[in-house]
Amino acid sequence: MNETGAPFVMVYADGMSQGQAAASWSTKYIVQGSGNRDVYARFTIPAVKFSGRWEDAAPSLSRARVRINFLVNAYPAWSTEAVRWNEQNASNGDTVRVDTFGQTIGLEGNSFGTNNQNHSSTSRVVTVKLGVYPAGKVFDLTMLYQAEGQGASECQPSGEAMDCGGISAKVDWNPNAPQPTLFSLPAP
Repeated sequence: MNETGAPFVMVYADGMSQGQAAASWSTKYIVQGSGNRDVYARFTIPAVKFSGRWEDAAPSLSRARVRINFLVNAYPAWSTEAVRWNEQNASNGDTVRVDTFGQTIGLEGNSFGTNNQNHSSTSRVVTVKLGVYPAGKVFDLTMLYQAEGQGASECQPSGEAMDCGGISAKVDWNPNAPQPTLFSLPAP
């Protein structure tokens, strides 16, 4: 993370290994104005990128996961999760599957693929209405970015070299993306 809340999270699992990475930002927001207000949060969801590979001498089942949560007073107001699986089976050989949960981030169209295929989403701006609150109400807001990867098979010798399957997950922030914005409008 940098001082403007720009997340960059990446994890890579090679062979039989696992890793986790996380980044977050938090702030307080006091509802401005007077009377009851419609309160909104606008934030950028960075691009999410998955990649992985199999090596002939070291076939590997592996998975990578990215989860993004926007919390208001420690309760989830917006969330998304995507999991990429490198699978193997007798009928299809090597396959890739991406499962998604929560809000869409653009990985749904990439549901199935073949060996060594990458899956990625593009950055997008999300606006969430938090509800109607009186002026002066204080909110604690937190954004969490989590990535993890796991390889299930050890690297194997292949001639003079070692072959390893691998997988990676990346939350890739664009430094030119809009920064989080919190605002309120008079309630009808």
